Amino acid sequence: MAHERDWLTAQLNSWLSVWEILAVEPGQSLRLKDLLTGEERTVTEAKASREVSVHLHVLARVVDHAGFSLLVGVHPNPLAPREGQAVVDQIRKDLGVTKRATPKELREGNLPTEMMGIWQDRVEEIANRPLPELRNTDGDELVLIKDHYKVVGKNARTTIEAEFAKMPDVQAPEPGEREHRYTVIQETTRSGAMDSTIVASVVVKARSLVVEANSRERADVLRRRLEAAFGDIVRFAEREEELLRESLARSPRGEKKPTPALEGPEVDALLLDFKERHYATWADISLPALDGLTPREAAQQPKFRARVDTLLKDMELQESREEPGRRFDFGKIRRSLGLS
Repeated sequence: MAHERDWLTAQLNSWLSVWEILAVEPGQSLRLKDLLTGEERTVTEAKASREVSVHLHVLARVVDHAGFSLLVGVHPNPLAPREGQAVVDQIRKDLGVTKRATPKELREGNLPTEMMGIWQDRVEEIANRPLPELRNTDGDELVLIKDHYKVVGKNARTTIEAEFAKMPDVQAPEPGEREHRYTVIQETTRSGAMDSTIVASVVVKARSLVVEANSRERADVLRRRLEAAFGDIVRFAEREEELLRESLARSPRGEKKPTPALEGPEVDALLLDFKERHYATWADISLPALDGLTPREAAQQPKFRARVDTLLKDMELQESREEPGRRFDFGKIRRSLGLS
């Protein structure tokens, strides 16, 4: 009876809040921080500690009992850092909770029920959120384009391929490849370095030609080039197009299985090298999420400093889901911004 009474008392003394996962000991425990009260706990948790990642936010009660802290009453949907922080900000604004609330405040009245409502609203909003507008590096709307052309005339294919070989921005297929696919490259200068972007590919067949591009604008430019270069031997026939966001929104049921991901140390090294180059200038790029400031500028302003930290947590969370050999370490960026 005494044990049951102590357990009930511990339940009554607990409170519902938004907790950030600070550390994970798989199969054993989680280190949590209450983002409303500032309190921290190491909770004994076998199952969840194998399924969650650092920086995820959870809505839960932590019960302190008999020298242990336990997770009780956890909402089934955790949130990423930016979404979780938005819930914390909304709770503070809508419910008048102070910047550093007390457990007593969080237990009072209908506050727990209203917190659950705010959290569930955010979960449903994310689930029903439309896909973002997708654009390529030229700023064009991403549309999957297939332009079909007829190839007319004797030795037309030979003529076309010979002309492609003279074009400096067109890469020929590797010798021995069965498909005669030519790749159109666009060179761009970013941060003092030259980058190559594939803007289209052209499959040349005996009596037809197919152009694949990711925007109407790029496909139209290539059509004008083909007509100027080859005249009547290449004749436009028809266009297939599909918005990429519609393609992504389709259910994968009934479709072919995706091609297995490339694996191995060499692939991991290439991906890490790409990430190193990608994030090398991130701290000095103007970001809409920071109202147009760069992360370096924002980190120097108290108003934006926490927002930069949350952005980094979001990226670290995504990176934690990669295979160990492919994970980019954001520690260097954090140190350069004074956020380590």
